[in-house]
Amino acid sequence: MKIQNVLAAAALASALTFSAGLAKAQVLYGTLTGNITDASGAAVPNAKVEAVNTGTGQVKQTTADDHGEYVLNDVQAGTIR
Repeated sequence: MKIQNVLAAAALASALTFSAGLAKAQVLYGTLTGNITDASGAAVPNAKVEAVNTGTGQVKQTTADDHGEYVLNDVQAGTIR
């Protein structure tokens, strides 16, 4: 086998090994979104929203917008109440 073929095979093996490690990465945080409505289904603007991770005690808070919609970013995985 020619040295160029050996070097090319080694470079390919290195590239595949490195990229396989990147493919196994996990996401540690997520996003919660929703709509706050009253019993009649009408939006509740400016409602306070709180999510508590029961395992860590981490609390995330936000306020719904004028349409009752909210977004909580960077929520750690776990049981949320």
